[in-house]
Amino acid sequence: MLSLLEQGFLAYLLPHSNPFFIHFHTGPIVSELQGSDKHHVEALQRAVDQPGFVIGVAQVEHFVTGRGRHNPFRGGSYYGSKRKCYRGHSQGRQRGGCDMLNFRLGLDDEDEDDEDYDVMAIDKVYESTTALSNFVSLEGRLLLPVTKIPVHLSTLMPDNPFPFDDLEPDKKDFGCIGMIEHRYKHTILLIILEKEKDAICYAAEDIGYALTRLKASTAIPPTSEDRLSASCVSEKSSNGSSLSKEQSISMLDLAVKWKDAEMWKTFVNGCDCMLEALGKEQLLDTLKEFGFSNVSISFQEILDRSHSGQDAINFIRQLPNIDDIPKILDFINIVGFMVFANLMMPKLLKAHANYDFCVAFAKALVESRRVITEHEVAHAATVGEPVAVDMAFWPAPEPKVYGLVTVMHESKVSLPIRAESLHRITKVIELCIITHNLDISTSLLNQLTSMQGSFATKLHHLHLKLIPHLKEFMKTKNVAISVELIVGYLQGFISQ
Repeated sequence: MLSLLEQGFLAYLLPHSNPFFIHFHTGPIVSELQGSDKHHVEALQRAVDQPGFVIGVAQVEHFVTGRGRHNPFRGGSYYGSKRKCYRGHSQGRQRGGCDMLNFRLGLDDEDEDDEDYDVMAIDKVYESTTALSNFVSLEGRLLLPVTKIPVHLSTLMPDNPFPFDDLEPDKKDFGCIGMIEHRYKHTILLIILEKEKDAICYAAEDIGYALTRLKASTAIPPTSEDRLSASCVSEKSSNGSSLSKEQSISMLDLAVKWKDAEMWKTFVNGCDCMLEALGKEQLLDTLKEFGFSNVSISFQEILDRSHSGQDAINFIRQLPNIDDIPKILDFINIVGFMVFANLMMPKLLKAHANYDFCVAFAKALVESRRVITEHEVAHAATVGEPVAVDMAFWPAPEPKVYGLVTVMHESKVSLPIRAESLHRITKVIELCIITHNLDISTSLLNQLTSMQGSFATKLHHLHLKLIPHLKEFMKTKNVAISVELIVGYLQGFISQ
């Protein structure tokens, strides 16, 4: 028999009290108890009437399934007993209202043959289960907010509370091949350690009770009870109890609300949520709260779960407009520029490869260069002292503009070049110069100089328009004309 400290409660059988009154009674319970049960409860109530204990009653249901044997002292064969028992039950089912209750409680006044209620003994027990339900305090209020608590028979006092060889079951079911099920219902007295009430409910109701508690909680920071509920959900979900998409998102929202990065990572790793389910705003809030270094592994797992590149960048794929570029910059400030450039930039530009967006985005990166660089240095300092020391000696990296070559290659450039196309070319070269990204501009200029056409055509439609503009731009930006990009371009122009 388990002790009070081991299981959190004690259950004492009250053999003289009908359990059916628990369903209907709303007042004090003690007055409804019968015989010695009432005296036992009153004595125990006085003994444990102190802080830390809760007393109440509940209904215990015990099911025993086994192989039946004929009782030779009652007469008749197995099949005869079976028919008699079925006949007795059918008579009970035909009764209604109070007559039915009297029949169940053995208070029927009809003179019946005892053989009609022959109860076959169980020769061999195959299975038995015991469960507690209908938990009510002695004041008549709800004691435990759960439906049922499965327990082992050894939990109950006294030992062997249901001796089925001697005790009349409350219900008998007779199956085929001699299978019998006996069902017993009784009232029990419960003595519960108050501090263990939640643990008892968690064990009984799996994650349902914990999720209900968390949904009702508004405490910031979380209480110890809230933490216990979250731990229960985490433990159960890791042991095979699956969470729905809504439940998983609810737990992730709670982790951000509690500022608990470890909890967030635990539930991300344990659920099947993808970017589409999490949502752009929630992901941005998470990264802003915890920093990318704290959740980068979990973030990568979310990306890996996505079925396509479109899903993998769903949270930024909704930002194709120039007006949304500031939101992308906010995201870069959260995760760091290099992480964004390596993981997200190629897919973003592939999805939104248009000139206006790419150029506006490149300009925004240039204008935000100082903020991004300062953010990355400050963010690195939070990772740890050794890394912070190393970062102090690293030169601040210049943002690198991706995707512009792809944009220009996809455009069909031919002579004569339209004014709009020439304007785009100059803007791209300007961006390459101020970001020191000369490889892209060199590739672009080489493509322009190698176009089909005579020297006179190129001179008139391209060089005489492009060179003066670049000269004026470099003067305003204090860039030397000897920069490798311009020198190479002029050499190619002259060699033609």
